[in-house]
Amino acid sequence: MSSSSVYARDDSPGDDESAALHPPHDADDEGWETYGARKVACESAVLGAVGDRALVARAGLIAGPGDHTDRTGYWPLRFAHPVGSDGAVLVPDVGLATQVVDVRDLASWLVAAGGAGATGVVNASGPVVPLATHLETARRVAGHTGKVVTVSQEWLLEHDVQPWSGPRSLPIWLPLPDYAGFMARDTSAAQALGLTPRPLAETLADTLAWELQHGPGRRRKAGLSPAEETELLTLAGHAT
Repeated sequence: MSSSSVYARDDSPGDDESAALHPPHDADDEGWETYGARKVACESAVLGAVGDRALVARAGLIAGPGDHTDRTGYWPLRFAHPVGSDGAVLVPDVGLATQVVDVRDLASWLVAAGGAGATGVVNASGPVVPLATHLETARRVAGHTGKVVTVSQEWLLEHDVQPWSGPRSLPIWLPLPDYAGFMARDTSAAQALGLTPRPLAETLADTLAWELQHGPGRRRKAGLSPAEETELLTLAGHAT
């Protein structure tokens, strides 16, 4: 089990498994800066040991019920429980591609592919979906009818909103052009081996159900707190 973080560049949409990798990093550390390079070292160790008998799955962003990283559940939950008194939600207006794979699809495919003796190095993720479509899908499954307040990535960065994950962040958003290809990998090799992603709406709806079951007010690892979003909505010119 590997990761799309192995790739040295993230700015080129449509790259397949032949794209350049980070140099392997063999040290046993936990720094995020070396995560991709450590995955490269793991791949090298596996391929060195078993060669072409290996199936190396470079997973993209894994979504679905049980996402304790709080990234893929943030948007359906926020649309279901907006902080604005009029239901307003702050969203990034960025022409970014998104690409997620439902954890259930990935897990069942790995078992089936392994049982069938599948081999190779493949990008294991879902279809490429524009960020705007991803957010609209989350909004639809949540039944949100309030206002959507859009802001540019420049505005977000100016107001210290972090991309991707962590405190004071907007999950899944990544700055362009540096990350134009991070969630836009070619996954045709995995599809040829039987990886069949379910519709994004189903993944987000089931993730929302899991989020609601585990408490919408719990402390999160990613996203804006209600107080942070309320402040940002006001700064964006929207009265809350």
